[in-house]
Amino acid sequence: SVMISAIGVSYLLQNLSTQLAVPNSKDEIAQLTSSFNEITTLTKKIELQEDTLRNNFLMHAMLGNAIEDAFDEERDIFLQHHIALNSDMFGIIYIFVEAVDESRLGDVREKQNQQILQFIIANVVQELCSEKHQGFLVPVAVNSYACIINFSGETSDSSRKADMQSVIKKSSAFLGQHFGIEITASLSGIHSNLPGIHKAYQEVTEAFTYRFLYGKGSIILFDDIQEKCF
Repeated sequence: SVMISAIGVSYLLQNLSTQLAVPNSKDEIAQLTSSFNEITTLTKKIELQEDTLRNNFLMHAMLGNAIEDAFDEERDIFLQHHIALNSDMFGIIYIFVEAVDESRLGDVREKQNQQILQFIIANVVQELCSEKHQGFLVPVAVNSYACIINFSGETSDSSRKADMQSVIKKSSAFLGQHFGIEITASLSGIHSNLPGIHKAYQEVTEAFTYRFLYGKGSIILFDDIQEKCF
């Protein structure tokens, strides 16, 4: 568990600080290096564990299965998963990878390359989200991702929608130009609180079913399909 891991880190740090007192031999320096490597490895394991727990929580939230009854404040369930909210307003961008330039990324059917693909998409999309808001990319299926955007407080819904479109347009252009990754995306409306994440996910999955009408590489807005008669 995270608590056990934290105790392990504390022990290693205490052990390391003792060794740092007089590192006057090759053996002691080697021991220091070994302890440092142990700490680094353990820290990475904790971070990976936290990421996994956060993604599981966000996946449950999107599916409408997140439990909030045990918490006095809705924000507490987010804080438990290391998410400090900007506001109670959310939107979702659903991303599907249509094609990848294998000369750059290799065969993405292989697990390691799939992880690299996810790493690239997460870094690009979340970085663009962070310019005004914050985003969390969650893998939902093979080559499919959902970016939950938590908006900053002082913005209007029209501004939030414009920002979502800007994020995905810039992401699509950057991923295509630099990595040969072609994506199709769908965007939800703006919703509030934990149930709003579930509502937004329903909207992006419904909007994405119109992919064959809009075409590969398109950006499909849920609001648009509500206004059109197909």
